Amino acid sequence: MHSHYLQFMTSRINWVVQSSAVDYLHLMLVCMNWLCEKYDINARFSISIHDEVR
Repeated sequence: MHSHYLQFMTSRINWVVQSSAVDYLHLMLVCMNWLCEKYDINARFSISIHDEVR
């Protein structure tokens, strides 16, 4: 029983970290888009893999 609890808690903690990271990534992408339009910056987003920008 104890190992199942630890596995559950690890999954829950990972979920919080990963979901927060993707929320932050989306916020930064929206801000980047706004800045590029406002200051006429020629930039583009390449690719997002999970919570990384490449």
